[in-house]
Amino acid sequence: VNTAFLHADINEEIYIAPPDGFPISTGMNCFRLKKALYGLKQSPREWYNNMNAFLLSIHFKRLYGESCLYYREDEDDGTTCIISLYVDDILIAGNSLAIINRVKNQLNNKYDMKDLGIVKQILGCEVKHEVETGISYLTQYQYTKKAIEKFFGPDLKPCDIPCDPEVILSKAMSPSTDEEKIKMSKIPYREAVGTLLWLSLGTRPDISYAVSQVAKFNDCYGETHWEAVKKIFRYLKGTLNLGLKFSSIDHSGEFLERFKTVKLLGNFRSTMYRSKHQRKIDDLDVLTMLGLADSDLSRCIDSRRSHTGFIFLIGSCVVSWQSKQQASVALSSMESENMSACAATQEAIWLLRLLQEFGCKFSGPVTILEDNEACISFSKNPGDHNRTKHIDRKYHFVREQVAAGNVILQKIKTTENLADLFTKPLNKTQFYNLIQHFMYVVNQQ
Repeated sequence: VNTAFLHADINEEIYIAPPDGFPISTGMNCFRLKKALYGLKQSPREWYNNMNAFLLSIHFKRLYGESCLYYREDEDDGTTCIISLYVDDILIAGNSLAIINRVKNQLNNKYDMKDLGIVKQILGCEVKHEVETGISYLTQYQYTKKAIEKFFGPDLKPCDIPCDPEVILSKAMSPSTDEEKIKMSKIPYREAVGTLLWLSLGTRPDISYAVSQVAKFNDCYGETHWEAVKKIFRYLKGTLNLGLKFSSIDHSGEFLERFKTVKLLGNFRSTMYRSKHQRKIDDLDVLTMLGLADSDLSRCIDSRRSHTGFIFLIGSCVVSWQSKQQASVALSSMESENMSACAATQEAIWLLRLLQEFGCKFSGPVTILEDNEACISFSKNPGDHNRTKHIDRKYHFVREQVAAGNVILQKIKTTENLADLFTKPLNKTQFYNLIQHFMYVVNQQ
């Protein structure tokens, strides 16, 4: 949307000084704003309210689980459309060109729009389409390449893994003298870490753990911390062409062959891209949603807090992941694993509700794979004893959801748990054994 904020009305009483050279009447020294201007803190909110009201007026439904996602189904022809908002960037998806063009025309009649055609790039991400196979790839190749050259130049040497398993970062590595602090203040550490955070949240889950570690020292970084940041960029230099794959066909059967001992109970029928006038419910696609969770006990040597990691897949496509230090100290591996399972359960419930709002019909609990038997037993057993009675009530949320039939925890071998990648640094063999299942080489031509 061109000049998006100017479309929004200002409901508050705000005055501005007249622009230089603008003729004003005698005795006047200010203007009252009627429209939002760029630079006002109210403008983004007012613009969102304006766009939200318009989309609702043309029969879109805002999702309760994600306020920037909108869904519409036209009953006449069974076509569906999804809109994703990010400030003034709008992404439109649909199961037919007819409904996409109808929505475009409605938006053009209301706003000054710029149509960029089939999505190829958005928010620093590049989208590669394979129409014949129904596969799309998401990468940040150009963004990553520019970031590497910006912070370290074109001659940076690549490496195989994003963090060294032998190095555990701590505050003890921070500068202690004024001379060291002055030297480190000239290094763009925070800017580099911010760039890495955007990558780890977008298309590079493989660097999530490494980035979460360097991000803890934004206010006390030293030479060792900067070397850790450099190592992540060196890894990115050697894996520029890695990205995520999204397929219109469910390949979960092939993906889940490695989990032969796991009985998957969570599946749903995808109706969001199928017309109920064209196909019977029994013919609709059945997909699986799978979560994997893990933790590493007392990973942080400064606070002795553990580290949570989880990853979710729909079919064989990665849709959500997290690598984060836990909020409190765990007294046992079972307790830290239960905290991770709690975080994964919260994500599973959110994803489930989001899919249901899109029209997906879900049957059975969401399967979350865990490698800790005690944690799985704790999620099923309502009894407490001396070693668990101190656990915060928040972390009994998992047990409640298991009892309600919304999720189920099942055992997986530690060496097969993809979430292990998000909790600790791994050696080269372990690292590539895990990322090969959800990171793909993308042709950049």
